[in-house]
Amino acid sequence: MNKNRTIGVKNSAIRDNMSTLLRILAGGLMAIVLGFGLNAAPAHAAGTWTMFMTNFSDKTITLHPSNSTCMYSTGGEQTVLPNGTNTFTFEDSNALFGGCWLREKYIDWEVTIEGLPAPTGSGRFSLRWDHVYYYSGAEWRTKITSPNSSLGIPVTGANCTEMEGFPESEYSCLNVWQKAPNNDGGKIWLYFNFAHINQQGENATYMYEDEAKFSGIGDIRNTITLHQGSPHGNPLPGCENISVSQEQGGYNGNWSCTSSSLPYGITQIVAVQNDGISSHSSTPYTILAELKVHSPRDNEIIFKTLGPYEIRGRATPGAKIEVTPREGGTPAGASPFSCSATADESGGWYCKKQFPALIDGTYQWDVTQTFNGYGSQVNTNTGYYHLTVGELKVSIDPIGVDGVVPDWGEFLQIHGLGTPRDTVHLLVQKDGDSKTILKSHNCRENSASDQPDMHPISDTSTWGCNYPIPEVGTTWDVTATQYRPHGEEVQDPAKTSFSVKTAAPLLVHKQKDSSDRNDKITLSGTATPGATVKVTTKQGPRCLVKVTANSSGLHIPTPWSCILDNVNAGGLDFTAIQIYGSIISAPITGSTNNL
Repeated sequence: MNKNRTIGVKNSAIRDNMSTLLRILAGGLMAIVLGFGLNAAPAHAAGTWTMFMTNFSDKTITLHPSNSTCMYSTGGEQTVLPNGTNTFTFEDSNALFGGCWLREKYIDWEVTIEGLPAPTGSGRFSLRWDHVYYYSGAEWRTKITSPNSSLGIPVTGANCTEMEGFPESEYSCLNVWQKAPNNDGGKIWLYFNFAHINQQGENATYMYEDEAKFSGIGDIRNTITLHQGSPHGNPLPGCENISVSQEQGGYNGNWSCTSSSLPYGITQIVAVQNDGISSHSSTPYTILAELKVHSPRDNEIIFKTLGPYEIRGRATPGAKIEVTPREGGTPAGASPFSCSATADESGGWYCKKQFPALIDGTYQWDVTQTFNGYGSQVNTNTGYYHLTVGELKVSIDPIGVDGVVPDWGEFLQIHGLGTPRDTVHLLVQKDGDSKTILKSHNCRENSASDQPDMHPISDTSTWGCNYPIPEVGTTWDVTATQYRPHGEEVQDPAKTSFSVKTAAPLLVHKQKDSSDRNDKITLSGTATPGATVKVTTKQGPRCLVKVTANSSGLHIPTPWSCILDNVNAGGLDFTAIQIYGSIISAPITGSTNNL
């Protein structure tokens, strides 16, 4: 009995559903017959949908209908401008004889976003509105999604109206099915809120390794990462996964970061919003390399005899360099000098116009670089570049010590300074006997001539001539005269004198150490009072010791000693000399094992 009753209930339910379906079908057919006659087209059963597009970004966005099912109208191509809105409608079809009754309805759009990749066969932005009847719940549901899109969904938010609730309620339908009105249409809100990066400010000049500041606008629900060159370039250290503040209101917010990792030059900085489609905005940033002048060096003394001079240095590759005289920075009688250059690919630059350096005095210039609208000054202590043009009068360095030369020297060197590329004429005459001339080993072409010795002055302003040590007890007068390359004499020659005296020779002994250590040796001996004894070894240990001065005379042997540490077994091979002023003795060589 129970079994038969159960079967009866099931059969009754089936009969009820079939009756409902037949009534719907009959009603639909009757409406068609009454309204249009037996040969009319299917009834126009439509749902009207309103789409609200809100664009918070700085990009123009366009929806291009590409495919649809069970739709009377897709609304056509629709565009929403930056920071703008657009509202349009489309109609779906639920016609019985059109095959759309209770069937899925959808629209596919290709989406183009200004500044983001254009749709291609293998990569595009796409958007789909989907409307489906769920038999199990006897309800319609709708969803916004992005099928067949390798670039991702091009919206950052989508809401749809929910079937229940009065007044009307919005719920997120982005990738989520949401209950919708009973096929009478509804409302959809699409939100576009992409990354935006601000341009580099006109006064925001950054040098290499400075902390550059970046800022912009984004969606508070996502983070921002800055990349170099492209959205897929290297992330910028210090600017990864930046949170977006809520200062703007709604979903819009501000972000900012700093980084000192940009190379010099122009780098495209791309702000990528981690929003599923990597929406991005880019702007160029200009970083300057340090501006330097390498030659002639800042604050250098230069000489007319070495001119003209080519001014060169380093800067940002491609930068324009300007060298302009400062007010009051040109000596009286000189013409103001200026020049310009362009830094090459490696950053090197030079002025093709050369600085003549014809008038003595101090010159001052402002040196600037300009690149892509940004600029900087030369990096010097003063903030500007300056040179001194002059001549170096000939001078003679001290000979011996207080004009005394020991008799044990290998040779006597007389040296000094002068203007580069001039020539020094050196005359060494015996005091009281001007006809007796000391002749140089290296500054005389004809040893038989009584003409002065001559030596060119180097670019480092030095000159020097070697002489034999004269006999003990004699005094000699030295005159150095400077001549220009063309032979004209420079006034004010330099003069000095020296005398030769007997001095104690260098003696070297080995002294037994009182300690038990075997890794050191003490050398001792006698030398000229006031001289310096220098000992070097092949094995490495060395020492330098000053001999005590003695007012009784240079000829008195005066003790000295020094300790050589870190000595290995086997002794040391040494070389010892004594130095008195610029005079060097003949070396003493030997082994500590033989002392």
